[in-house]
Amino acid sequence: MNTAIAKKRINQVLRIDSIDSTDSDFLATHVPFRKIVVGTKSGNQFEETYRSEEYIYRDIFNNELTKNEHQFVIVEGSSGAGKSHFIRWLYAMLSAKEEKDDAVLLIRRSDNTLKGTIRQLLDIKEVKEISNKEAYERLVKANKAITENKFKSTIYHQFIVEIENDTSEMLSSMKRKKLVALLNNSLFQERLMAAGGPIDRIYNKITSSSSSIDLDLIAQFTKEDLTLDIDFTNQLDDADKKARDFADNLLEGGDDDFIVKITAYMNSFVETVIQTSAGIEPGDFQQIFKEIRQELKRKGKNLILLIEDITSFTGVNQALLNALVTGHTGSNEVDNLCRLISVVGTTTQYYNQFRDNYRDRITKQITIHDGVIGENKNDLVQFVAKYLNAISLDSEVLDEWVKNGAYSEEMPVYEDDDLDHWDKFKLASGRQISLFPFTKNAIINLYDAMSNHKTPRYILRDIIEPAVNEVLYSISTFPKFCLGWRSSLPESIENRIGNIVQSIKIPQEQKSDYRKRLVTFMSFWTDKTLDVTSNGRIAGINTKIFFELDFSDFVGKLTSTTNIKNIPDHVDTSVNANDSLTKTNDTDGINDEAAVESEDQAQSSNPTLKEILKIDPKNQKNYNSFKESVFAWHYDGANLMGFVNVREQISNFVYDAINWQQEGVPLDSKNRFKDSVGNRLIGFERQDQGISRCIVILRDTDETYQLLLCFGKWLYLGNKSWNFPDSASAIYLATSWLQRNKDQFVNVIKDVNKGSAIPAYIKAAMIEKVYKLIINGKISDAKLNHLGDETFLRADSLKNKSAEFSIGHSRAWYDLHQFIYNDPKTPDAYTASVRYFNLIQGMSINTDSYVLNYSLYQAALKEIRKSKYILDENDVNIKDKKEIFELAQKVITKVKKVVEEETNLAHETAANILGFFENIDMEDEMDASDIRDLINDIQSFYQQCFIAGVNISSNNVDLEELKKSAPKIVQAMRILQKDYSEDEDISVLYSFSSNPIGVVLPFLKILQKVNNDIDTAYGQMHSEKENLTRKGNWNDNVDPRFEQQQKDFEILLKALEGWSSAT
Repeated sequence: MNTAIAKKRINQVLRIDSIDSTDSDFLATHVPFRKIVVGTKSGNQFEETYRSEEYIYRDIFNNELTKNEHQFVIVEGSSGAGKSHFIRWLYAMLSAKEEKDDAVLLIRRSDNTLKGTIRQLLDIKEVKEISNKEAYERLVKANKAITENKFKSTIYHQFIVEIENDTSEMLSSMKRKKLVALLNNSLFQERLMAAGGPIDRIYNKITSSSSSIDLDLIAQFTKEDLTLDIDFTNQLDDADKKARDFADNLLEGGDDDFIVKITAYMNSFVETVIQTSAGIEPGDFQQIFKEIRQELKRKGKNLILLIEDITSFTGVNQALLNALVTGHTGSNEVDNLCRLISVVGTTTQYYNQFRDNYRDRITKQITIHDGVIGENKNDLVQFVAKYLNAISLDSEVLDEWVKNGAYSEEMPVYEDDDLDHWDKFKLASGRQISLFPFTKNAIINLYDAMSNHKTPRYILRDIIEPAVNEVLYSISTFPKFCLGWRSSLPESIENRIGNIVQSIKIPQEQKSDYRKRLVTFMSFWTDKTLDVTSNGRIAGINTKIFFELDFSDFVGKLTSTTNIKNIPDHVDTSVNANDSLTKTNDTDGINDEAAVESEDQAQSSNPTLKEILKIDPKNQKNYNSFKESVFAWHYDGANLMGFVNVREQISNFVYDAINWQQEGVPLDSKNRFKDSVGNRLIGFERQDQGISRCIVILRDTDETYQLLLCFGKWLYLGNKSWNFPDSASAIYLATSWLQRNKDQFVNVIKDVNKGSAIPAYIKAAMIEKVYKLIINGKISDAKLNHLGDETFLRADSLKNKSAEFSIGHSRAWYDLHQFIYNDPKTPDAYTASVRYFNLIQGMSINTDSYVLNYSLYQAALKEIRKSKYILDENDVNIKDKKEIFELAQKVITKVKKVVEEETNLAHETAANILGFFENIDMEDEMDASDIRDLINDIQSFYQQCFIAGVNISSNNVDLEELKKSAPKIVQAMRILQKDYSEDEDISVLYSFSSNPIGVVLPFLKILQKVNNDIDTAYGQMHSEKENLTRKGNWNDNVDPRFEQQQKDFEILLKALEGWSSAT
């Protein structure tokens, strides 16, 4: 590698989008697509076949049967799959052909915007004389003088305008108001307008794109844009109540379906907003495109349009598709349009949004899957090699090559004798490209280790670019860029490397980084052995490479303790252009069964060892999967997953291997502990579930990492035995770990409370007390999960006889209330439970003075909370104080009916109240301002009646006081509107203990009175009008004496009509 040239050229050559590279760089790095999925229309279906890029080119542009027909071709794939590269290659082929009958236009990603696209269409040399060109160019320049922030603000507020004027039924009127309130909030606006946010993405699709923008991003809202965290909503404390209410519905971990619905709702306005903000209408674009085709037709030309990214047309997408599917024959012949062949690139995500009527007009569907290059390992190595070669060549050298015809056999190759010990790729011409800083193993292994997006774009971004930058600027840290990647280095090799590094004389604090760097290099660059061979190689690569990367200390230690294998002096490390690399040294392309079989064959000289190594392929696969999870946990900081079965084996090992009696723990205590705790004895830091219920938490250390792998082998490879390779080391690791940690487990069991569980009748008495206080309306302000001393230790409250309590509940609620307070056993239950926790002082047992056994009391509280206030069915046949248990049982039996009646009454009451409000239904949250607005309307109604002389008044109704109660009414309505179908019975009772129905009933009665008054007012007014008409005293046009009365009459009628529609 020519480092001086490479430092200049790396950013030019390694452009993420091939569409931005020069022709010479593009052709110098092009690797043919050999296996592309092509779907050709056959009836209503696409018949799919695999084709090469050459075949596809000939079929679209050189097929005598179809070359003069209208064609609409889609190229779809994931972001970075190679769509841009493929379309750029088609353009290069068409440009070289120089077909006189076709105008060829490539809409480039470098100007991937709506206006930039239109500008490129107008720049076609054949349409320079188009009649309306000046008007269209003015259209492109519209809004150009507006600053970025002002334009973004225009886009943002246009969404608010569209929502305020929306008449669709996607959202209720109330939800639209709340959404608008949130959009008007400055913090939320700042969030949506931030760099990379939805407004920024839309802006960049209208105006000039920044090179830093991900051009495959669609200019739409995503679910992530609208999902809020608790920290953000906490900042909205001073915001409008409607805004806060709507923000609460967008909290992460909440109602995902609602967030998805709002995302779709916002996206329904994107095209309209873009059109309005940009000053371009769909009709404008369709007219431009039509006139361009007419002008080309007039000049005897056809049009080939290559669109690398359909989202270039965001804002007029539908108009574009309408234009592209419009043919030039049949009913369209009268328009004198030229023939059109369009090849359109789109991400799979966006393609899935195509309407059926557009899909039906597609003539060919080309799919470029992720991994299309990696399927052929030779192409993968060639892909990397060509980019490495181009980086080391001056652009002028490649430009000259292209100028002379760009023949592949004449492609310039950079040669460097100092890198002769690195692997090479041999071109068909026989010339060789150095793979420095890679080996062929490194390229294949790194590609296989990529977690997602195995596409050309991500190979460049995640492998080639960081690797080259490191060797150019910081080779001493190489290969730092992939330190966190998952390796498949055998454990025995990894452990041996660790031991060698520990023996190297370098500062201790440097050893961890040294080991990680070395393990990563050995995992990806080598053949994953520690073989030292007579031809100067370690693990299959030249020893010089280790010295270049500052691993000389390791080489010295390894070679001094390893036998050297004799092999031929010369090993060809080049990869031929025509070689197949589908199988590599690390068994790439070989399934698990074959890998195990080859290992067996390697051990055939030792029958005993072969027998031990005979591992079921399925078990090997399960262990590999578990090992990957543990590796990600230990090295990548991921959550530990799939650990439960292995944890059970470790827990059982602890239970079985410790001599408990010798440690002072009775076997009965250990067994009771095991029955209670089971495999929850042990948990692991960052396990993905249930860590709060585990007893001993093992931290993420090398020791824990090795312990997990040890018992993973025992479970999977040994099939619950120590019969697997190198099991002696595993046994030693397990036993030594337990010896170091034994005291921790012994002390855990010794510290367990050995006291007996509280009696069933005490639990029953305490549970009955909870129901009693809830039904009596006395613990509505407490948290159900935190009931404590104030609930169970205070004397029984008196029966609630307040006026507020006497209305608002169902019949079943009052019946249960009566039952509890009339049953003579109720006081006995309270007394018995309190006495149980009394520490007896002296000889007195029956006393009114108690000293609480607080630890026992806390244990009882924990037990009844855990029971969820339900009696244990196993306690039905108890004899001790059976009457107390039976009392609690009867109360709980009646609760089911109470819950059913109470929720029905709540929903019925809520529905009656909501019926007086426009566009608020059961799932909508009412706001205090809604109530105050309605009361204002009521006051206005009565005032109009008074002015018009209608005999109706609001006497005995304190409407101002009702306004003050609005927050309480809203809080009560939330309880009434809630869906309790999934809640436990006691939670429902707790919700209604505050008597929310009683809170809203006065409000409902006022609404019903007003509704009756409206009917009365209507009756009086119409009766009066009919009476005057019969007497001849009603004349709309003549009688001036009645003019004022008539006006008053009409004002009241209008108010009544408004009220009538609202109620």
